[in-house]
Amino acid sequence: MALLSYPEVRKPSNPPQVGRVAVAQSRSIGCVTVARVLVHYGVVYQQTIIRTALLQMFDHVSVFVSIILGLGVVHLLGGISLILDARVKTKVYWVHLVWTANMMFLIALVWIGSLVLASNDGPSQGHYFVLLAYSMTIYLMCGLLFPIRGEEITDFRGHFYSNRVRFFSVGLLFVITDAIDGLLEVRTAEFSLNPLQYGTLALYFVLFVIGTRTSSARFHAVVAVVFFLGMLGFLQSITELFPEG
Repeated sequence: MALLSYPEVRKPSNPPQVGRVAVAQSRSIGCVTVARVLVHYGVVYQQTIIRTALLQMFDHVSVFVSIILGLGVVHLLGGISLILDARVKTKVYWVHLVWTANMMFLIALVWIGSLVLASNDGPSQGHYFVLLAYSMTIYLMCGLLFPIRGEEITDFRGHFYSNRVRFFSVGLLFVITDAIDGLLEVRTAEFSLNPLQYGTLALYFVLFVIGTRTSSARFHAVVAVVFFLGMLGFLQSITELFPEG
């Protein structure tokens, strides 16, 4: 019986390296992917640490701001108690009382607005100094509405007009810091720019400049009412920032 003969299979002298190259490429791609994942989570972790530190710093600074605003409330309440004191005969001026209500309303709105900032990533470091300056100007405006020693002043109409230049000068600083605060909130907290807010601040600025130069009772009555209406708009803008539900 004849044996079947098969053709001899020769091994190639240079075996192909395709498999090895593919394995090497897959390994390199895997290493790059792992590196990217590690870098991504490292950046996220670092951002989380920075965000946490900023929020803790905001909590620390907000206490200081709350103390300054609280002193303004105490000062206004002390002045109101002076008016209500039966032992002291005071001449009440309704424009002065409107400004007292305006400042109380403003302090409450600023305190509520700080809750909106706390719910975000927190303000930047430069924002802290603006918040401090903002609260200080509010306190100084409250301080100029009522004297430190209430027994020395009983005519609040005369007191208001004698302090109007200083009061509205500090009010101009308040407008400037409020405008800077709004721009920083747009940049850090990613709030949308509110043209109505800056239109209102521009109106305040013009009215306060005129207020330092005129003692017209009718003009100052209009300014006090306009400021109160602006606070109502401020309240509406704050309520829109809170999440629904």
